[in-house]
This record gives sequence, structure tokens and C-alpha cells, in this order.
Amino acid sequence: MIKVKIEIWMWMGKELGVDFDSLSEMRSMLEMDVKDGTIITEFIQSPARRHQPIIERIFDIGKTLFIQP
Repeated sequence: MIKVKIEIWMWMGKELGVDFDSLSEMRSMLEMDVKDGTIITEFIQSPARRHQPIIERIFDIGKTLFIQP
């Protein structure tokens, strides 16, 4: 396992919930463990599946990274 920090620079801090630390009004951070051998699409899909604002505002479902429920 490796610890990874994801920072999102958008006005979504309060919408992301308690998983994300609010570093400022515009900046949120999530620290998560990632298994060795995880591919980038799996890594990015993991927080997107748990946080609807990420899907709605960052990814275009079906076109970018094929995020599935």
C-alpha cells in the first residue's frame, strides 16, 4: 500500500463531505491508501464513486475515464 494525497482546486469543499480536508474555500484534500499495482483509472474512480460532486463537476461520465457505479 502507498499513501496518496489528492487535491481538488474547485469550489466544492463543503459538498465533498468529511472525507476531504478543507484547506481553503477553494482547495480540498483527500489522503487515501492505494494498493500496489492499481492502475490510474481505478485510482481516480475510487473517490469519484464515493463523492457525487466529483462525478458531476470534474468528469464527463461515459467520455472520460469511464466511471461506472
